[in-house]
Amino acid sequence: CMGDDLPDIPMLRCAGLPVAVADAAIETRNAALYITKLPGGYGAVREVCEIILKAKGAWPEYKGFDEKTRLGFT
Repeated sequence: CMGDDLPDIPMLRCAGLPVAVADAAIETRNAALYITKLPGGYGAVREVCEIILKAKGAWPEYKGFDEKTRLGFT
């Protein structure tokens, strides 16, 4: 779970992976196991999603655009 302010602290304490965004209140950052490099609203959620997917080996690898499938990721 992800938080940025004081009301989020109880939720962070119950979470398996408590995350605070870079611009969170200091007390909220202290309750987190991971603090994003990016502030809330500027890619922090994507940052955490990428970390989790890469850790699971599920991050898609860019292979170049495929005209047939109209996709560039596998």
